[in-house]
Amino acid sequence: QLFEQISAQILGGELEGGHSLPPIRQAATELRVSIITVKKAWEELDRHGLIYTVTGKGCFVADLSPDEMLQKRNEFILKQMSMAIHL
Repeated sequence: QLFEQISAQILGGELEGGHSLPPIRQAATELRVSIITVKKAWEELDRHGLIYTVTGKGCFVADLSPDEMLQKRNEFILKQMSMAIHL
């Protein structure tokens, strides 16, 4: 769920390229979820190219071109549709 929420914010333009995400521990505390949950979400966001990590500085929203943004939106929509079909 966390991955989906952050992905939607990035792909919807609410979180712009270069925006820093809170540290994992801080996000876990604020959201009242486990550190492992946040860590997995951040890893999945990174794997999908939506964020990147700078060692010692934190995680940041990837600065995507309009074409990359469109492609990632389409991938996200297809994934959501696939998940809905399999329910």
